[in-house]
Amino acid sequence: MERAFFEAGKALAELGDRRLYRSSHRTFEEYCRDRISRVYSSALEESVQKFLEMLGKLNRAYLTDLEEKVLSVLEFEI
Repeated sequence: MERAFFEAGKALAELGDRRLYRSSHRTFEEYCRDRISRVYSSALEESVQKFLEMLGKLNRAYLTDLEEKVLSVLEFEI
């Protein structure tokens, strides 16, 4: 995992140094904000999907009333 962060940082530094972001964004800051939000959004969406899959496998017979209500709200919202 550390290696992946190192490689990503290195690539990002090169992108900024060589101004390769200019084909799609005015500034390096705009590029980073846009790309990071997209990556974060995708990761969050994947996490939600996994969470929903886990909910489906949950044995609800052992939940308290409060836990059941919370899960019902989460399922309704998602």
